[in-house]
Amino acid sequence: MVIATIFFATLAAYPLAKHQVPGRNAIFFIIVSALMISPHVTLIPNYLILNAMGWLDTYRAMIIPLVPSAYSLFLMKQFIEPIPGELIESAKMDGAGEWSIFRHVIVPLCKPAWSTLTIFVFIAVWNNYAHPLIVLKREVMMTLPIVIQRINSGVIAVNRLGPAAAGSFLLIVPVIFIFFLLQKYVVETMAYSGLKG
Repeated sequence: MVIATIFFATLAAYPLAKHQVPGRNAIFFIIVSALMISPHVTLIPNYLILNAMGWLDTYRAMIIPLVPSAYSLFLMKQFIEPIPGELIESAKMDGAGEWSIFRHVIVPLCKPAWSTLTIFVFIAVWNNYAHPLIVLKREVMMTLPIVIQRINSGVIAVNRLGPAAAGSFLLIVPVIFIFFLLQKYVVETMAYSGLKG
């Protein structure tokens, strides 16, 4: 899911940042406006749509609604904008098409932003409590935050302290690992996003 979110955010951000798309300012304004809306507002509409499609209690219901991300698109657009237009123009002069420019010019330059976005998206998905709680029914599919909450509330009949501590440890370790693996790129992303071509 993290890979899909980053790929589609980059794919959408490139034309908004580097092409004169009709109405691109209005599109970007709508995207930025979406950042002001709490994700909890869309829980009921998401549930109704997924229920009508027969996707409840499936991995599709867990993944597909969370792939589009206004924040990811915003971050990628802000990162792609300072990339010098001369690189794109020279690639066009060499006969490269739009897909080739995207793949061979834009994508390699976006790797630091992808690292930053990987951390943000992974943490958001890994810690997501409300969406899985709404779309999942079977206990075998429940995510770790839901299981920890059920242990703490006594829904799962176990001696609570040990399993709750183990669950919290499992919840934190992947986040710390991902952060330490990619932290050097976060600084590079923030430094690069301040430059203007």
